[in-house]
Amino acid sequence: MRQNSLLGGTAVLAAVALINRLAGFAFRAYLVRAVGQEALGLYQMAFPLYTGIAGVATAGISVGVAKITTDHRQRGNLSGVISTLKSGCTIALLTGFLSMLALLLARHLIAVDLLKDERTLRPLLALIPALPIIALCGALRGYCQGMRYMSLVAIGLFLEQAAHIAFTILIISRLRSSPLPTMAAGLAVGYTGGELVGLISMALMVMLTLRQTNKAVPLQLAPLVGMVLPVAAGRIFLALSATLNNVLLPRSLRFMGYTATEAAIAYGQLTGMAVSVLFLPAVLTFPLASNLLPAIAESTHSSLPKQKQQQFLRGIRYALLLGFPASILFVAVGPELCQLLFGVPEAGRLLSLLGWVAWLVYLQHITTATLQGLGKPFIPTQNAAISTLLSSGAVVVLSRLFPSLGIVAAVLAVIVGISSGAILGLVAVLKITGGTRAALGIILRGAMAAAAALFTTLMVLDLGIEGSVARIMGAGVCTALVFYLLAFGLKLHRP
Repeated sequence: MRQNSLLGGTAVLAAVALINRLAGFAFRAYLVRAVGQEALGLYQMAFPLYTGIAGVATAGISVGVAKITTDHRQRGNLSGVISTLKSGCTIALLTGFLSMLALLLARHLIAVDLLKDERTLRPLLALIPALPIIALCGALRGYCQGMRYMSLVAIGLFLEQAAHIAFTILIISRLRSSPLPTMAAGLAVGYTGGELVGLISMALMVMLTLRQTNKAVPLQLAPLVGMVLPVAAGRIFLALSATLNNVLLPRSLRFMGYTATEAAIAYGQLTGMAVSVLFLPAVLTFPLASNLLPAIAESTHSSLPKQKQQQFLRGIRYALLLGFPASILFVAVGPELCQLLFGVPEAGRLLSLLGWVAWLVYLQHITTATLQGLGKPFIPTQNAAISTLLSSGAVVVLSRLFPSLGIVAAVLAVIVGISSGAILGLVAVLKITGGTRAALGIILRGAMAAAAALFTTLMVLDLGIEGSVARIMGAGVCTALVFYLLAFGLKLHRP
């Protein structure tokens, strides 16, 4: 059951994550055609605000439970493990219900005054019950992560995604003639149902791991609260700044001359299509980051002084070997990818712009997991808040100075946020672990291989390859051959 190696645990999670992501994209393509771009855009306008409040509800509980559980497991302290799990669940229920109450009270303010679109009220209401569910599920996953039960995490994620898709399809099939706000609410109900199934499955599996444990241990809230409080403070600021960003994007589109319908469609193309494709490689980098957290936490108990640094550099190498080829494909064949997946090539042009910084997204997953494993969970939250504020400032400035940019202004603002967040995270880790020259060397070698592969891929595509599928396949083969041959020659797989 337990996967102790970095690659072993990553492989287990990655296999399920890949299945979930492929199913998710097929599902997203179905939604675009089944409910339309405007209904999807309304859901996407409400969902980021929900996730911001959900970030406060979880408040670093999963990270804290994983880190402290790892520490207790390393010492052989079973009572400490059980106490941490119980404490995490207690705090999760408290923060989850408080966040649910806050969103319930603020629903009109968010929908009418902030988003300026009363149609988002229904999806917001449908998402409210999910808050305590995801908080409690986060505590259970943190326990499994800290115990290295990655197969249990994988099973829970698979069941959650399967239920989400099944519930949503069933609901949408019964709402085909309903108004757009009702359709958007149906998407939210399907999401909430999936989260509930995920919680039930995780709870049952955790109970099985503890079935032979009869110890009654008291709650020890102090160690976990010591990690949760700084993260909670940061998450509140991050939620406020993220809310500001998600409010400013649609409002800026309206300022630049978009109608309410056009703004919802453009926002849906950016966040519901282009950004969702951008995070597709996270199917592999997220499992890597999930396993890196306990590996870094374990290295803090090691007598080897550079073990933390070596684990981090290993994580960077794996992330870039996945991230740079993904960036190349997004830049080269973004429109073809979105045409194939969603039938909306306009979203692909946004994806091509985002592709230039895609690899930084995956690098940030590694820096965040490293900082969390080092017991510094507040730093990535702080960095995320800073990058979100910079992104918000960028969209305001660009929309006012260059209104002719339209949705491209929002894309450039997203690029500012991604870039600043990745750089801040990398600097923070290197200050703690050292190894600046080695890390920069890995990134430079990867960038050189990526530049050559991008140039070659664009040259091949200019030969006149026709058809979305053919161009995607041609770009994929060319990118893989050139990049990985050069990466091997440049020893990107070695620090």
